[in-house]
Amino acid sequence: MEQRIFTIAGLAMAQEAADEADRYAKAHEDDDAEEDKEDLAKQREIAALAWKKKINSLATIPTKRAAAVRDVIIAAIAIARRANLTDVMTDLRSALQLHRPMAAGAAKVRALEVLANHGGYEKPDDEESGSEDEMEVEVDQPGMERKEEEAAKIESLLCGDAMMLFGSLGGDDDADRVDWKDAVKTCKTLSGIAALTETFVVKGGEMLNKIESDEETLKSAIKYWNGPGSKKRGSKKTAKFDSATEVWTDVELTQKFVWAKAEGYPWWPARVCKAKSKAVAKDLTIIGRELVSFVGQPHIQAVSKEEEMKPYCGETGDMEDLSQYGDDTVKHLKASIQMTRRILKSRGVIKGTPMKPKRSSNIFEEKKTAL
Repeated sequence: MEQRIFTIAGLAMAQEAADEADRYAKAHEDDDAEEDKEDLAKQREIAALAWKKKINSLATIPTKRAAAVRDVIIAAIAIARRANLTDVMTDLRSALQLHRPMAAGAAKVRALEVLANHGGYEKPDDEESGSEDEMEVEVDQPGMERKEEEAAKIESLLCGDAMMLFGSLGGDDDADRVDWKDAVKTCKTLSGIAALTETFVVKGGEMLNKIESDEETLKSAIKYWNGPGSKKRGSKKTAKFDSATEVWTDVELTQKFVWAKAEGYPWWPARVCKAKSKAVAKDLTIIGRELVSFVGQPHIQAVSKEEEMKPYCGETGDMEDLSQYGDDTVKHLKASIQMTRRILKSRGVIKGTPMKPKRSSNIFEEKKTAL
């Protein structure tokens, strides 16, 4: 059952792409060494400045604002985590452990001590000019509530057993489905088996409900695109379904790679999917749409063959200006491009190094949710 849900939910598809890309990377460690080293060094430099700036802001936050103190520390931990600054992350976690809902003084003092121990914070010369760090996260900016919830979930300080419970199916960075399976195999108590089973039922139920909902969405979308609504593409107010709408049907993943564009997102590497249902496949052909799965993502979208698909040439070139998209979107796009490049290199389809996505000074402004 676990394997079946993992497959039909698209998680297996995303995992397969990641595994194939990783196998190539391990077998050809020197291929992109300089490029990867440069990107990693840049990311760590940005992160080092960003978390320090974040913690430095604690000096101006009154201790009585316990929630704000906690949010700042969590945001700094999230930054350190993304950049693999393990020592910083560990030190900041020790500060977070001291936080209490009505007593943030100890956590604040400890966090500032961590900052001092790591060299303190020196304001860049251009900071007052309005430049923002790519990994910076403001406490009260729009959308921060969602970011805080995600960070809090990651940095919840749950014990290993608690994280293992939720490792079934998709899992997360702390425990994945392999860890969960090992936990089931080695479990020696009925209470442990019951807890593992119950969490799987909850997670599996949520996924199955979403699949059922997305399948109904696809049916409704096909009717919409095949009716009068399809002629109202220019009006976003009247449009009910578009290519960003998550849909579901049982599919077979093909080996055809394309550039695909979902509404509100940049051009993205994707693989064409074929619906196993002949009726669905016929309906999609009639309305001129193709099912695609963006590389590294579990979802499928129905895009217009004529307007939202291009042959995959292995290069981004100047397809569009990415400055209009948020930092999460661009980050996931870069990861998907790199993954696709490695997959196609492993198959001998491409040999050259594709161009990186076009950069801009404000490319990391948070405007949209990541794909």
